[in-house]
Amino acid sequence: MSAEERPTPMGESPYSSHVNLACCVSCHRALDLPSQHLRALDREIAAVSGYRLLGARVVYYGLCPECQKRNGR
Repeated sequence: MSAEERPTPMGESPYSSHVNLACCVSCHRALDLPSQHLRALDREIAAVSGYRLLGARVVYYGLCPECQKRNGR
């Protein structure tokens, strides 16, 4: 079985999706960030590299609005 076909514990391929998250470094809340810009970047990377992309993960780290309020920022 190839890595592309190998299921994860959740039953899906580990490479089957593109995940874009903003994660709070204080409370660890994660927010999914769908983005047309990142989809365009995927197409550019595939075109430049010649790879058939199977998935990607982009994670931004910072403080969520609630933690900013609690920390007075």
